[in-house]
Amino acid sequence: MDCLSYITIGSNDTKPVKSCCVGIESVIEYNPQCVCFGLASSSQLGFELNNTRALDMPKTCKLPVTPPHCPALSGASAPGASASTPSLSPVSPSATTPTSSQSSADSRATSPSSTTTMTAPSPASSGTNNLSVPTLILVAILISSIAYISALSN
Repeated sequence: MDCLSYITIGSNDTKPVKSCCVGIESVIEYNPQCVCFGLASSSQLGFELNNTRALDMPKTCKLPVTPPHCPALSGASAPGASASTPSLSPVSPSATTPTSSQSSADSRATSPSSTTTMTAPSPASSGTNNLSVPTLILVAILISSIAYISALSN
């Protein structure tokens, strides 16, 4: 939570607090994609964040770590823009046509139109995000890790 006052859209803070920088360094060293996922899902949790400011945190904090590369946030790094979380959608198998030179009777017996193909059902659209609970858990872990590390550094 130490970083929210700095990276929230409309923040007047000129720099992040030290505990925020320590936490960001730890998270980026552990798994930089946690930062990307947290930023991408922040709007679903009610946080409107300045992604540009957030991704510049390693530079702002003068940290010796490489900033995370978040392709899902490209085009959404301007203040006020929101990123979407990656969606997991099933891929339907494509039907194949037999390529043998049999008679038309044999061809009809083995054509995809005469055989029953099993496809996975599409997920029902309920209007809720299936990733909301895991997203909340990940963000809570991220924030808890930052708070824990900042408490250790004090």
